[in-house]
Amino acid sequence: MYRFETVQDVYKEARKYNKYQNTAPFPPYVTIELLSDCNFLCRMCALTYQKHHGGQMHISNLKATIREIAKYGSMIRFIGYCEPLMYRHIKEAVTYVKNYGLLLHLTTNASTMNRDMADFLVDAGLDSIIYSFQGGSKEEYLKMRALGGPIYERVIENISYFQSIKVDTITKLTTTVTQRDSKEDIEKFINDHKSLVDEIQISGFTHFIHVSDHFGEQDVWGQLGISRPKLKEDAKCFVTNYEMMIKPDGSAYACCGAYTDQLKYGNVFECDIMDIWKGGEAEKMRTKICGGELDSIDNCSVCPVRYKYDNIDNAVFNTRK
Repeated sequence: MYRFETVQDVYKEARKYNKYQNTAPFPPYVTIELLSDCNFLCRMCALTYQKHHGGQMHISNLKATIREIAKYGSMIRFIGYCEPLMYRHIKEAVTYVKNYGLLLHLTTNASTMNRDMADFLVDAGLDSIIYSFQGGSKEEYLKMRALGGPIYERVIENISYFQSIKVDTITKLTTTVTQRDSKEDIEKFINDHKSLVDEIQISGFTHFIHVSDHFGEQDVWGQLGISRPKLKEDAKCFVTNYEMMIKPDGSAYACCGAYTDQLKYGNVFECDIMDIWKGGEAEKMRTKICGGELDSIDNCSVCPVRYKYDNIDNAVFNTRK
């Protein structure tokens, strides 16, 4: 079905379906959350406030899923509420995807990406990697990620090494900011880090609506000294037309940001992915979400797509190559 040559081709295809009642024949990319665990407990992450940590996708189930996706040529993304490099079979998983000739993306906090792992990922032909940050400075990074010690320096060292040996992998550093980050801080952050990657993105604001409204941490605003963003009047979402997220237990979800079962519409270990994609539950989900009924779903009601600050929208507003 798909014959993507570059990662850019994948997202260009996905954008074709960013409208009401226009569903892709199969998701151009499939996001796989390999495990429900992370070595960080960031202040903005749903995983920090949930109790079910530690589950990993069985490698045989993962391979079966990859084989089915390979029939359609979609890109695979190893991301989610997790640190994918902690997956016990990560090297086997990466190799398996690339042996099927599929494009592969990985998002990581880079803290565990030692030289051995970096060498492996480059040799395996990883197509794209995003290093996930928060804040516009080292101090804000540590604050938002509830970290201390020399972790920041280790992350920078790991990213720098990967950049020095990489061949074709597209490297990107993304960070979100708050009202705590000044324009001067953000500009300095970009200038200090732009040599480490091919591109830097300031990708909107660090999101705490779900922390406050869904997980009951209403005092987060006062703790951080930031205000609550404003609700948009015309927010629309069409990601369910072109995106699927698969959790470690095989559950298929309508969005890569899913952390509640309200966005679940099948299980790929029990049914063919194509049948789930074209099935009635997925169609009901698309009708509801794309039709604007975002308040009716917990996950969607607190999604950052629905919110903005006067000077920070939830979109990439500063990109440097």
